[in-house]
Amino acid sequence: MNVSLEQIIEWNPDVVLTCGVDNKTSIKVHEKLLNDKKWQSISAVIHNNIYTVPSSPYTWIDMPPSANQIIGLIWLSNILYPELFSFNMEEITKEFYQKFYHVSLNNKDITYILNGQLKEI
Repeated sequence: MNVSLEQIIEWNPDVVLTCGVDNKTSIKVHEKLLNDKKWQSISAVIHNNIYTVPSSPYTWIDMPPSANQIIGLIWLSNILYPELFSFNMEEITKEFYQKFYHVSLNNKDITYILNGQLKEI
């Protein structure tokens, strides 16, 4: 669904979720929003509450439907309700990829994935 910047400004969200990289500029969308003057009045930008959704091998939140949406709910709970949830996302990510993809991740892989960067598994 496409939403105009004007609508986002009107909503003034406390949190913004982004994809990893703007394919046109190869700049992380998170950085792009923080530096774009048009976004400076939005609460999420003011408080640096912009999060890049992990997406390896598929997005944790959106399309296509995949098992990653299971871990996405846990990740999103930590982001939206930190006062209620404090999951150790490094451990959960490691366990999840082992169970669902039969892949053993090292700490570097986990950091890469949790930062929203694509990682071949």
